[in-house]
Amino acid sequence: TPDTWAYGPPPSVAFDEAGKPTKAAEGFARKQGVAVAELELRDGRLAALVPGRAPQDVLPEALAGIARRPR
Repeated sequence: TPDTWAYGPPPSVAFDEAGKPTKAAEGFARKQGVAVAELELRDGRLAALVPGRAPQDVLPEALAGIARRPR
């Protein structure tokens, strides 16, 4: 799968008046597996680049999901 951007909170929620990260920014960064300093501002929100996954890693999950679908 291709790399994608995960979008988090807007800067007004992510940083306090002094410019320090809030729990919202810290939680979003932790969920994405990056440091707050690695987050970027994109389209008015904090964002983290999520690396894509190799086809051999994605295919088993995709096939399992297809097999479980009701017919």
